[in-house]
Amino acid sequence: MRKENSKILTNFVTEPGNFKKNRDYFAYVELDDMVCWVLADGLDSAQDILSAELVAGSILNEFTEKPSMKRRAVKRYIKHANQALINESRIIKLHSTVLVVVSDYTSFVVGSVGNTRLYHFRKGKILTKTKDQSVAQMMLEVDKIKEKELNQHKERNNLTNYLGQKGTIKINISKKQQLKDDDTLLMCTSGFWENSRDNEISDVIKEASDVEEITENLEDNILSKANNTLDNYTMVSLAIKKAFKEKVGKKRSYKKIATILIPILILTGGFFTYKKIKNVKAMKTARIKKEKMKLKRLAGAIKNEKEGNKLYQEKQYEEALKKYQQVKLTYAQVKSERKLEAINQKIDTIKMIITGQNLEEEGDEKFNSQEYKEALSKYNKAQLTYLKIKDYSLEEIESKISKSEIILKGVRYEEEADVFFKSDKFMLAKEKYTIALQIYTKNNLSQKEKAVEERIIEAEKMIQQGDKLKRARAIELEGDNLFQAEDFKQANLKYLEAKVIYSGLNMTEKINKINNKINKVSVTKLSKEAREYEELGDMCMQSEEKNYDEAIFNYRQAKKIYSKINMTKRIEKTDYKINNAIIVQKYTQAEEYEAIADKNFKEEEYEEAISNYEQANNIYSEINKDKDCQRIEDKIKETKEKKKKFLFFF
Repeated sequence: MRKENSKILTNFVTEPGNFKKNRDYFAYVELDDMVCWVLADGLDSAQDILSAELVAGSILNEFTEKPSMKRRAVKRYIKHANQALINESRIIKLHSTVLVVVSDYTSFVVGSVGNTRLYHFRKGKILTKTKDQSVAQMMLEVDKIKEKELNQHKERNNLTNYLGQKGTIKINISKKQQLKDDDTLLMCTSGFWENSRDNEISDVIKEASDVEEITENLEDNILSKANNTLDNYTMVSLAIKKAFKEKVGKKRSYKKIATILIPILILTGGFFTYKKIKNVKAMKTARIKKEKMKLKRLAGAIKNEKEGNKLYQEKQYEEALKKYQQVKLTYAQVKSERKLEAINQKIDTIKMIITGQNLEEEGDEKFNSQEYKEALSKYNKAQLTYLKIKDYSLEEIESKISKSEIILKGVRYEEEADVFFKSDKFMLAKEKYTIALQIYTKNNLSQKEKAVEERIIEAEKMIQQGDKLKRARAIELEGDNLFQAEDFKQANLKYLEAKVIYSGLNMTEKINKINNKINKVSVTKLSKEAREYEELGDMCMQSEEKNYDEAIFNYRQAKKIYSKINMTKRIEKTDYKINNAIIVQKYTQAEEYEAIADKNFKEEEYEEAISNYEQANNIYSEINKDKDCQRIEDKIKETKEKKKKFLFFF
């Protein structure tokens, strides 16, 4: 009973993040001698079927029927789960990642597909971590990115393997790993680890006092820096408080076997001696044969290398690379270190040339698309690559870089001219456009040449219309000053006058700006009018006479104007004031009824008192004054009792 003689605590948290539905799923089964934990992350958008749950259910069902921690068994569990997912993909394709951990309470085996991970901690440090099946992981393995970039890299969720895909899937199965007391296993989906760094996780594991604190602190960590796209996240903490210890007790049987074998070896010693001599001759013959084969293969590799050299001279780099790679394989097999080193240098050189040429081609595409800045960047990267290659000609790439830099200079002149044009500095704009035109003409960029010529014509036209423009701007400024002085009528007239001039100049941007100012005049004027109504209402509420009807009227007038100009906050405020005025008015009315009723009561006019109390009670009830209603009901009750006694005496 391994379970009873060990202690493994399981704690987990699984949440949907900022999404409506959580497509992660975690479950586990504990048997007397074995335990299986399964964590899956659904990748589909099906509403009715949870892919992750289907995968976990399939694996746990099969494990329960045939529990095993053999690698081939774990692999079989995952394969069958994949088939189950494919079988359910009749209407919509279902996809999922999965992580399976099987343990006999002494050691464990891990199986995974996709990027759901397992961390194994010992003394707070990461002992092992499963590898993702993603493009980012591939980039890490070929040193394109660093380990610390993996969790946040843009290709982290671009998976190379996942459940639900037809054909052969690659399943990562670990070797058996030992468990020790106080180890921690952490299972997690990408929604967790992409928002965490490995050192942050290690710090939490070190500082936490129990398994619940681990999951709570890990969740707090990701929530403290989460954004609006926090994905479904699940983390499962497995605290190994006590691992099962295997008993040692088979040494005696080994000794018995050894005792039996010794006489057999002595009796057959002559046979083994004869056999040994015979084997030595056979081994010598085989070695000579092997050496001849090695020389033959080496000669073929040298021939292929010469062919590769010829292809290299002819600049057929892709074909040369194929030859060199074939040669490298042979040199590696025959263990020719010197030749292997030399061919590796040639392969590296060709790869750099191909990389440079690819960058150069990308630069050409950007150049032809008039994306000169991006083209220059590609050309510079290509040049840096070529500089690493001995005796490589840089003439062509330097020419492309030079041409791109000159054209970019023209683009900058054009951009500066655009800025001046928008700032109404048309003379300066024309000068800049002219310089840009000269550069474009020299480099045969007819399309850009034509565009700049048109801008020069526009600039000349605007220079000629400068007086009208200055006049329009002066009138607009007068309108601004009148607006500041709250002379809205005159400000509006000035803006309209300026708009007429701008329209004659076909200055759309200026016209739009003036329209905005005219609209602002109207809104400001109405806003002021509404505030005046609101202030009148406030005065009515604050006066000694308390003219509620007049206050409510003014508030409603203010609200009507606020609604017209979409001032939401002011609408809400006036709504509150209207409701408050109505409530205060009704409360005052109720108090008046109550006061009259109190007077009726004192004068023993009980019938009138009851009537007035009921009027007051109806109003208090209408405005939800429960305490006042209770008080009035008590008075009505008392009045009715007085009335009854009064009638009794008469």
